[in-house]
Amino acid sequence: MEFALVAPLLLGIALAALVFALALNNYILVTNGSAAGVTNLILSRGSSTPYTDTVTAVRQAAQGLVANNLTIAMSVDGAACADDATCATALGAAGGRPASVAVSYPCRLVVLDIDYAPGSCVLRQTTSGRVQ
Repeated sequence: MEFALVAPLLLGIALAALVFALALNNYILVTNGSAAGVTNLILSRGSSTPYTDTVTAVRQAAQGLVANNLTIAMSVDGAACADDATCATALGAAGGRPASVAVSYPCRLVVLDIDYAPGSCVLRQTTSGRVQ
């Protein structure tokens, strides 16, 4: 009898813990993707496809996430680069200057039809390094 009263509460707590654990795992994947991306970007000086290679590195490091839902932004010495030509030109003149990769991914924190972050749950990570 007592278990019948406590079981829904225990199941709700277990479900909430699972949802938050999945969100934390996704955040770790976003962080790993950002780190892998910036490592690739800062070592891509002289490459003809730094943007494409960096996007590929981010997606490979975050394989547990839906690749199409990842938002990836890069900048070299404060200037955004959104294609291979722009990134290659910026990297060519940026030895020792900062470069960064920002990755974001949407998440859902819904437990038993209660949204704990309505419309605002986005996992974000920006990692920076110096162009080699």
